[in-house]
Amino acid sequence: MAENNTHRTRRETSYNAITAEDLTFRETMSLFCSCTAKLEVVPNVQELSLPSNSKCLLIGDLHGNLQDLHFILSQIEEPGPNNFIIFNGDYVDRGDYSLEVIIVILKLFSSYPNYVFINRGNHEDMILNQYYGFFEELSKKFSPDQAESLKVVTSNCFKALPLCTIIDNTILVCHGGISPNLKIEDLRALDRTKLKSVLNPESDIERMSIQETSHWQQVLELLWSDPMVTNGYKPNLARGSGCYFGPDVTDEFLTNSNLSLIIRSHECCLEGFKFHHSKKVITLFSASNYNRKGGNLGAYLVLTREPYSSSHSQASQQESVLSALNNVSVQYNNRTENMILKDIHYSMKFVSYDCRTPLSLVPASSLQVIDL
Repeated sequence: MAENNTHRTRRETSYNAITAEDLTFRETMSLFCSCTAKLEVVPNVQELSLPSNSKCLLIGDLHGNLQDLHFILSQIEEPGPNNFIIFNGDYVDRGDYSLEVIIVILKLFSSYPNYVFINRGNHEDMILNQYYGFFEELSKKFSPDQAESLKVVTSNCFKALPLCTIIDNTILVCHGGISPNLKIEDLRALDRTKLKSVLNPESDIERMSIQETSHWQQVLELLWSDPMVTNGYKPNLARGSGCYFGPDVTDEFLTNSNLSLIIRSHECCLEGFKFHHSKKVITLFSASNYNRKGGNLGAYLVLTREPYSSSHSQASQQESVLSALNNVSVQYNNRTENMILKDIHYSMKFVSYDCRTPLSLVPASSLQVIDL
């Protein structure tokens, strides 16, 4: 990626046209630095109140899968007062286009800061980036000195990412999961910028106060944990970090936090989404053919806050699910769930897809993003 010092005029670029070559090294550095400054003032726990009839697009793990991101963004309307986007972590590592994916997301955030929400995933971590591909990708796309500079600014940007988002004081959107120790008030209070790596805190753990140790452990579990079928709580030995949490842990957390639903990512699913714990936990995974192994669909979720109607019964919800399951096309499948949470009626449209087509065949989005 060669440096270009010529003056660039303000121009619009569709998502389908964004590649690493769109920005010079200096512009790429500027994008990360400017977004870091904006992200640092965003609360740890973001709050989103959906107006009636508004929609929120939720996107799970992407892992450098640019064509999946292009496909998703081609299906939605421009962010605005009635159209929101939540990105739920793990944008980089394992895929070949991690840089392009995070650039698109940051441009979106920069262009629509009131309508685009970005959560941190466990792979937004300098330790993992050293071993799972992102830093190697930077070294391939930039000169050695430029790559080293970008490793610093991307790590600073990642530690500035908010930890989670709460929708309508009802739905928690976080990357990994929960634990018996997790408290929303603690997440609000901690200093997330100290955690450039959640796996290896910059502070000496032995010198951390009891409160600091508790806060770090809660962030670790928020980003790394997985649901399990049986009751209880146990260390997540498969990952080496976080925990497994059972339905009883989910029930207790939701009750204590006055919440009704958890939407998380972090785990690959055959259909791109999966329900757990009597549909109180939903996993959403947006990278199709994950890690080049194939076999799984990616999925995104369109959450619509519907005007409340007493006619929405449990029976009608089930009927909508069964009918939507038969709505299959060559490119993707739709499934719709209706949920009433705290007297709020939500329609949840899950779209599963397989994006093995070349990038040039993915339809360009009607959305426009301003290059910085």
